[in-house]
Amino acid sequence: MINSSKNTAAPPSKSPDYLQRKGRPVTLIELEHHECLRYRFVTTGKIMDWSMSSAPQFTQLRLPTALILNNMEAMLMAAVDGHGIAFVPDFLAREAIAQGRLETVLEGYSEDQGQFWALWPSSRHLSPKIRVFVDFAAEHLFATPGVDNPGATSS
Repeated sequence: MINSSKNTAAPPSKSPDYLQRKGRPVTLIELEHHECLRYRFVTTGKIMDWSMSSAPQFTQLRLPTALILNNMEAMLMAAVDGHGIAFVPDFLAREAIAQGRLETVLEGYSEDQGQFWALWPSSRHLSPKIRVFVDFAAEHLFATPGVDNPGATSS
């Protein structure tokens, strides 16, 4: 099992093009004047809330929705293409942020989002393919450049 208690959500992100057109929100209230990209869970049909720390009033905000998607990679691409602000996992947005295709906003409000788990059938001899995947994911998936990842464990 892989268990990472490391933050699995980056602060909301948007493209530099969007930033030029709409400006950078500095407070949560300012999100009401921006286009938000929202995620719909395939199994339940519910739209994912944007969990933000230090902001109990955030649940009262009405996020204007530009697009609703049920695929995080598609949401990332929509954000990169300038369609709005997205709240996606940090491991998904990391490369686009490093390349300057996305910029984070509202960094002070980002909240750690639970844990990431990968489960596989128990057996006496773990398949070499599974072992390689587990080791890779535990070491790299949630790694922050230049920082060890003590929150990730595999067993």
